Amino acid sequence: EAHLTAFKAGLPEVRSDRDYPPFDRVMMDGIALKSSAYFGGAREFRIEGIQAAGEPQKKLFNALNCLEVMTGAPLPLGADLVIPYE
Repeated sequence: EAHLTAFKAGLPEVRSDRDYPPFDRVMMDGIALKSSAYFGGAREFRIEGIQAAGEPQKKLFNALNCLEVMTGAPLPLGADLVIPYE
């Protein structure tokens, strides 16, 4: 770990004036849903659609529904949990 610290010491600090990307990004394929519904006991969710990488951010309209999400896609508005699957 000491060799990494010495290497980092010579690098300039990098900062950004905005979040990039400007949304939470999905890190793996899965099902995006509202965590309160899942942890409240719901286990069956109707699929509202698919959120693919490169598409505009979609919205989860019903807390008892879900959206399929792909790696790199924006996390749909209203969703705060991704259950991964490959």
